[in-house]
Amino acid sequence: SLKYHPDKQEEQQQQKIAETNNGEGGGADSENDTNDDKKKPKEDPIFLKVKEAFETLGGDPSKRKAYDSTINFDESIPSAADVGGTESDFYKIFGKCFERNLRFAVENDPALFGLGGKNGGAGAGGGGGRGGGRGKGGKGKGGGKNHKQSNKSLPTLGDTKSTITQVNEFYEYWIHFDSWRDFTIPAAKLTENDTENYEMCRFQKRAMEQEIARKAKSLKKEEMARISKLVERSMALDPRLKKEKERLEEEKADKIRQKKERQEQIEKDKLDKENREAKELADQEQKEKEERAKMKAKREQEKKILRKSRQSLRRMSIAEDMKYDVEFLCERLNATQIDELTMRMSIGGETKHEHLIKDSVDDLKEDDNQKVIEENRKEVQSTAGEHISGRESDAHVRGEKFEFKGRDNY
Repeated sequence: SLKYHPDKQEEQQQQKIAETNNGEGGGADSENDTNDDKKKPKEDPIFLKVKEAFETLGGDPSKRKAYDSTINFDESIPSAADVGGTESDFYKIFGKCFERNLRFAVENDPALFGLGGKNGGAGAGGGGGRGGGRGKGGKGKGGGKNHKQSNKSLPTLGDTKSTITQVNEFYEYWIHFDSWRDFTIPAAKLTENDTENYEMCRFQKRAMEQEIARKAKSLKKEEMARISKLVERSMALDPRLKKEKERLEEEKADKIRQKKERQEQIEKDKLDKENREAKELADQEQKEKEERAKMKAKREQEKKILRKSRQSLRRMSIAEDMKYDVEFLCERLNATQIDELTMRMSIGGETKHEHLIKDSVDDLKEDDNQKVIEENRKEVQSTAGEHISGRESDAHVRGEKFEFKGRDNY
């Protein structure tokens, strides 16, 4: 920039004039003095461009950011055909693409590293740094180094050894990716507006700035859509996510299978229980049926035996006056008692038969009388108890009435 500086240009012009005067003689001194002002060089257009570049790259951080955003950048997104059929191609191609786009991450915003500040020089390559680096290509000691450190702290695509947690963290970062890229300059070119035109009034300038801002916002939206497309395509082709998806599907299928097996087992247990209960019920009914059949057969047998015993007793009691007593005994005695009585009657004659039958009848009637007496006694006791309880209750009520009346009198 010193080569095109106006002061440097003036010194060179004066040197040329002096050399000319020395060659032609001293008579020309007065003429040179009178024409000094006319021969002073004007500002060089090249120097003005250099001055504008310096103001953009080193003076105003917002202009520097807008300028850095216009530097040639590969915005292409790899396709499935670019990746090929191997995992290594995917990690290599998409890894470079993501690393390339990290340039515009907010963590790498030049303003965070003092690029373009008052204390930081900036070379033609966009370097500069905190503390004032110098040199061509922007090889400064400040911002460039911090910029690289910031990239290292950001998540990377990784490789086959990366855990699924790291993979998810990487894509989570890019899904919420925030870019510092500024589209002010492209928007100004597309809208054909020049806010540096000093002949415009402030209202015209404000209207142009608003139009440029709207266009820049639209371009920024397209940029974020491009990033989203990159993330979606990478996630669709990432072999680790495919394996994880297959694993989750297998796990889900396994859970469904286990649930189905548990349900089938529950239904099987329920059916087995119902069958078992039905079998137990059927066995119980069969057992009860058999018991009833046995009891019926036993009763029939007992009836048969009792009928034979009664017939034996009736055959031994021939007298007419004994028939009533014999029938009474047949109705009241069981087969064993009748057989015992018949055995005792078989030893003696008819007289003994009458005594045995009469004694048996008397014993039964005596037992009946004793039962009646016992029942009457119990009934009398029960009635007497109720009567006593009633009297006690009446006395209690009368006592309460008396006590209540006494309290009233008191």
